[in-house]
Amino acid sequence: MLEINDHMRLVKHGSVGQTYWVAQQRSNQESSYKRDIWMPISQLLTPSQAEYWLSDNNVSDELLKRFKKVTCPLQ
Repeated sequence: MLEINDHMRLVKHGSVGQTYWVAQQRSNQESSYKRDIWMPISQLLTPSQAEYWLSDNNVSDELLKRFKKVTCPLQ
């Protein structure tokens, strides 16, 4: 999981040989749950689509570097 800010994050979903990411936003609706509710705001994204989504949402360069480190640890 990659925290973007207090209200948005990218969550990694993986299966054998494939990795996808989903952007989620914290719900501001009242709830009886004791924890925050996160709602998806994107479909499943490939790593390159997730990187584009991050740059399109004006995240910091530091956050983009952290994402790249997670997706391509050898670089």
